[in-house]
Amino acid sequence: MAMEISKLAGVRYLILRPDSGKEHQSLVSFYESMEFRYMTDKHEWMYLKLT
Repeated sequence: MAMEISKLAGVRYLILRPDSGKEHQSLVSFYESMEFRYMTDKHEWMYLKLT
């Protein structure tokens, strides 16, 4: 599915910021299960590389 999004939208990364940041552990765990990773040590923004 990630490859389809990449081809259709012409993007290589999806970037998001979980509501309440790292304090919202259940949401962060969900994103991590989808292979999202934190961009910095501040644990605010997360990314997923599509290609």
